[in-house]
Amino acid sequence: MKQTSFEKERGVTDVRLDADVAHIVVELPEERRTPDQHLDIYKELGKANTPMRLIKMHPGGISFAVERPNLARAEEILTRLGYSWEAADGMVIISIQAINMREMWGVMAKMAETLLDAHVEISQVGDAHDCVLCMVPAAQAGLARATLRNAFGLLPA
Repeated sequence: MKQTSFEKERGVTDVRLDADVAHIVVELPEERRTPDQHLDIYKELGKANTPMRLIKMHPGGISFAVERPNLARAEEILTRLGYSWEAADGMVIISIQAINMREMWGVMAKMAETLLDAHVEISQVGDAHDCVLCMVPAAQAGLARATLRNAFGLLPA
């Protein structure tokens, strides 16, 4: 008789290339630097079915990622709304997966240390209930993924 375990697998289980993206940094004018004052960005991108990822608020603006096929649409919307922005195309989001991420400490720190030691440029980081994420240049994606898999004791992909 086969026994079934109800125990969740512990630790980091995978390092994945999550998405090809562009990183957009939007400058917000002084009078529009609170969330309720620049909702038009979120609403218009939402209406255009253009999901935003890794949204970060900064003192002078916001930054976020959009999947590469949506870049032109996002640029058109930001221009139409009158915002100044810069886009860095050719980025990827890499995710470190762990079912029990909430019970683990130091994963993001280890990710950052590992990538910085390998001279991989980190543009942005984020987290979710089951992973931590980082955005790096696509040209460094293979190095980043292999280095992270090694650091977390995973077999080469």
